[in-house]
This record gives sequence, C-alpha cells and structure tokens, in this order.
Amino acid sequence: MDILDRLIATLKGGSALSDDPTPREVLRHIVESMEEQREVGFDNRVYVPNRIEITIGSPDEQRRRRYLAFITPDALKPALEEVCRQRQRTIRGKLQIQVKVQQDEQDAAAIQVCCSYAAEENAPAHNRQEDHTVAAPFLDPEGTVAALFPLIQVMVTHSTGAAQTLSFQKLPITIGRQAGCDIVLQEDRQVSRSHASIEQAPSGCLTVRDCGSRNGTRVNGEMVERRDLKPGDRIQIGAATLQIKGDALPLPAALQGAFGGAAAREASGSGPMPPQRILRPAADALVLLSETGTEEKRFLLASSNLIGRSPTCDIVLPHRSVAMRHARIERGSGGFLLERLEEHAPVLHNGTLLDAAAPAALHAGDMLQIGELSIRYEKGE
Repeated sequence: MDILDRLIATLKGGSALSDDPTPREVLRHIVESMEEQREVGFDNRVYVPNRIEITIGSPDEQRRRRYLAFITPDALKPALEEVCRQRQRTIRGKLQIQVKVQQDEQDAAAIQVCCSYAAEENAPAHNRQEDHTVAAPFLDPEGTVAALFPLIQVMVTHSTGAAQTLSFQKLPITIGRQAGCDIVLQEDRQVSRSHASIEQAPSGCLTVRDCGSRNGTRVNGEMVERRDLKPGDRIQIGAATLQIKGDALPLPAALQGAFGGAAAREASGSGPMPPQRILRPAADALVLLSETGTEEKRFLLASSNLIGRSPTCDIVLPHRSVAMRHARIERGSGGFLLERLEEHAPVLHNGTLLDAAAPAALHAGDMLQIGELSIRYEKGE
C-alpha cells in the first residue's frame, strides 16, 4: 500500500492540523477540507472544490522554509489529482492552488487551508460536440427516474461463457480495468486501465474507439483503432466479448449526453441501470422489502451508490421518510461500506443506529433500514 492509499484509508474528516504538521498531514487536511464541500452534480458525479488557498503562518523562519520547500502547487497538484482519482471524485474545474506566507501574526496557525469552488477565468466557449446535455427527467409509476435518452444494452460474455447484459442511457460508455469505467473488467489483466469506449459518431452510428490500450481492441477479430458498429458486430477486449443488443444502431444524431440518476435494476434488460458497473457474473444488490417481507425491487450495486429521494441519486427511494441524500454505499478494499450522510436521516444496520462518522462494513444478509424502508443486502457470486 503506497502513501496515497494509506492517506485515503486514514481520512476521518474534520481533523485539525497539529502545531507542527508534516507535509503528509497537510495533504490529508486539504483532502478532508475538499471532502467536506463535496457535491453531487446533475450528471451524478461527486464533485469537490477546485480552488485551494494555503496560508503558512508559522513565526519560525526555518519552519516556514521547510513548509515552502514541500508545500508547493507543483507538488500538491498531482497528489490531489491522484487522491481524487482513487476516491472517484471530480475536481470542479481547473485546479487552482495558491500558497502564501503570513508573517505578521504571531498567534496564527502554522498552516491554514481554505477550499472553495471557483469559476475559471477566460474559459473558452463550449464545444457543442463535447457538451453533455441532460435530458429532462420524469418519474415512472414506480417513482424511478427515467430518461429521454434511448436505452443502449451491451451484452458482455466472459471467457467462461457467462454472459451479462448491462444497460445504459448515456454516451460515451467507457471500458477498462479501473473502477471509474462504466464497464469494469476487473479480473482480466489483458485489459488496460482505460481500454476503449463506445461513442456516437456525427452520423448517429455507434463507434468503438481504442484508448491506446496495451493489447488492442478487435471488432469481429480485426484489430481496430476506431470502427463504426453494425448490428451483430462483436467487440473483443481481453478475454471478454461485447455486443450491442437490440435496435440501438444507429442512434438519432441529435441525442447526446447522459442523465445520471436512474436507479439500478436487474441485469435483464428490463430497465435502465446506472453507469460504473463492476462486471461480475452476479452483482451485489440491495433488495427493497415490503411490509410482509417479500421482495419489491432489486437494485444492483455499482462502485459508488448514492441513496436518497433526489432524482439524481443512484438508488432513488421516493418515500417521505427518506432524505434527499440519505446514505451512500461504496466499495472499499474489503467490500462495501455503508455511510450515513445526514444527522437527521437515520440509518439502521442490523437494528443498530449507524454513526454518521463511522461507516459500517456490509455482509451477506445484513438488514438495513433507511427511513421507514426495510432493505436487505445480498452478495453476488
């Protein structure tokens, strides 16, 4: 485990800096300050501030020089970007880091950190081809957010013959080994971290593009850098084969972008599923139970799952007892962790009230209560 992994593992949020903090402690404090101001965007990404102001106020000249040697924008920028990448956080805009010295305050703290969201100055005009326009959402009779973007179903077949269908209402669809991809082939070492993506060509056709992968991308056995897809085409990535199902080819050229708020459903093609799906023969799931204990709805778990009443949540629970952003379930190194997000929004884990500052590890069969709703956690194969 490298220093960044250890840093992420020990983040507790809200801890104060010591009188003589080390550079590593300063980095941890910056990340904690960014986390305290995280927000979920309309695209369902978790955003953190992009402006970091660091004030060095130590009256000791030698200590100031030591801080200035380590705490520099050039040193902090790649470290913060790596931490955000590993935590699946998106920095809202270009990262701006300012380090200044305050010499006239004898009682000032050695290091002060202030994080905020800042608009980029002289930002270039948006490229319409790169805009991700959010379609207007509506609620279906079950209360699940639907989108106007057409459903794209991708059937993924493993080398063992096991197959799974994933459904998306967004483009591009990214494929690779890292957790941030939409389709994650986690166990296949032939797959690069960011291997390929399925995109929309100006003509409206779907196209597959290789992202500079080590072992390449094949369509119908032929190595390609980019290829427009036709019905029946088979995409080979590592040991897996991907195929677009149904009548998604071609798409209307005017439809671009994504709506990221649909709750997960069974991988049967019956409805939309959110992105960032870890590909396994059977994914872990939350099962919403009725008052009699029977299954009402099943939600497949992704790498990060925001739960609440808001239509931008990954798992939408449209019930009066559920907060807009009630809880979060995230995959850690040892499995999924359940986190309570609001003090006024109770979460029970096997009958015990969850502390907002102490996420709980989930195990097969665990019973959760979110608001007045009963939910069972089921482990995939």
